[in-house]
Amino acid sequence: MVTFCCLRLWRSGKLTRKCCRACAFDYCRSGGYNSCVSEAAASTHFDRNNDIAWLAASIIVLAVSFALTPSPTGYGTHTKLFLPPCTFRAVTHIPCPFCGLTTSFCHISRLHVASAFRSNVMGPPAYLLVLLQIPYRIYSLARKRPPLQLWHGSAWLNRGLAAFIVVAWAVNIYIAVG
Repeated sequence: MVTFCCLRLWRSGKLTRKCCRACAFDYCRSGGYNSCVSEAAASTHFDRNNDIAWLAASIIVLAVSFALTPSPTGYGTHTKLFLPPCTFRAVTHIPCPFCGLTTSFCHISRLHVASAFRSNVMGPPAYLLVLLQIPYRIYSLARKRPPLQLWHGSAWLNRGLAAFIVVAWAVNIYIAVG
């Protein structure tokens, strides 16, 4: 596997034979410069497919949120897509962290912001992230490399996301219980 430092240098066009020989990782030293370049090229191809998949998924999610009519109960819109009702909610009578997320997306698609937040507090921020994926992925595909690499393997983002989900879940439970 090519090292992240070599991949970053290759993408910026600054990977040279000298960089590769100076690399501290055995794979790059044993495989040499050519293996670093071919491995980096294969990794870029995977990133391109990843960008295409994220772009397509984002467009599909937004299209479905426009097409569906939000449930008046604030949750359960996903059952119109032939998905089962939330088992966690059926057993515990409290919403799971993602209960109402589809309904929230449908509300925010219609610019009903208050209803979207009532359905699921994570809905509008998640919708914004999905919406921003479209220009981000198009830009990434046009440049043939991602414009930002802040979250590749970053623990701080994973912890922040987990904390956000827990806090949003607590708020959703507070709203559901009253």
